[in-house]
Amino acid sequence: MTDYAMLRYETNTVRKVVEVIKPHPNALPVEYPTPGETELTHIISLNPIELWEVDNEYNKVIATYSIIPKNFNNEKEKILETIRNIRKDKINNTILTINYETDLIFTTKTDRSTRNDIRDVVLQFRDNLRDKVYWEYDAHKWVYLDGELSELIWKTITDYRDSMFSRQFELEDEINNLDDTGFQELYDINDKSYNYYDGELKNDNYT
Repeated sequence: MTDYAMLRYETNTVRKVVEVIKPHPNALPVEYPTPGETELTHIISLNPIELWEVDNEYNKVIATYSIIPKNFNNEKEKILETIRNIRKDKINNTILTINYETDLIFTTKTDRSTRNDIRDVVLQFRDNLRDKVYWEYDAHKWVYLDGELSELIWKTITDYRDSMFSRQFELEDEINNLDDTGFQELYDINDKSYNYYDGELKNDNYT
């Protein structure tokens, strides 16, 4: 399918582009050349139509592009921040399933509020201030905690948090070891980061 351009004849510039249908006998077909650079290493966008080239010899209009080289360090910093934000989201919004012995399965959130609450309970058990406590692990869902089970919840959450920080470090280490021409490798790491945090976590007590 062909686009067509209407011209400002006094300035020999494009004033309007119509898709597919030729709006006037004098409208010229538009050619969209393929830039020599790629979006891997450059920011490529169509110029405003008034900057397109009018080829009066061959009766056509040639679309032109703004082509700006990407700064590797800028791209690197954006992806590093993306990876950090994924880790923060995982730490604060994950729900883990805890398998305790053979007959008790329940969940725990990993957000800061839950971490602070269970830490307080653990410390109370360690200081012998409590023997048992009811724990609301989700809205209106309860489990009866003793010192051992509260320690398990605390360890489950902190182990998970540690694993998320470790995975962030591993991804950032890969990125920081790239040279400044490694755009493809940089974007490959970015693409895999979304699943990398969800890889198998080896802990028998939670999934």
